[in-house]
Amino acid sequence: MDRKNQIEFKLYLGRNMTLPNGTVQEISETHLADFTQYIIAPRLESCTLENALGLWRRTPEPTIILTFIGSDDDRDTVRVIGKLYTQQFLQESVFMTEHIVFTEML
Repeated sequence: MDRKNQIEFKLYLGRNMTLPNGTVQEISETHLADFTQYIIAPRLESCTLENALGLWRRTPEPTIILTFIGSDDDRDTVRVIGKLYTQQFLQESVFMTEHIVFTEML
């Protein structure tokens, strides 16, 4: 196949959730699996989810990094996933990056 210029999108999804009473709780594997099944999978044909350890305000936080390779047309879809994660899991924000990559199927 031919090489293509595409965009690599990444969402950094923190797993600590601050409840309305101020208690911090880690988002469960079950809730993440449901989010993947019902929110991510219907919107993205393929992606990679990696466990990572991040820092938020100098505090270590378990994190999921979602990586998706797509085009300019996919930007809004990736943003929607980030916004839905923010809403569902009471996040202050979700960090998103994007950069051009050259891809080739071997």
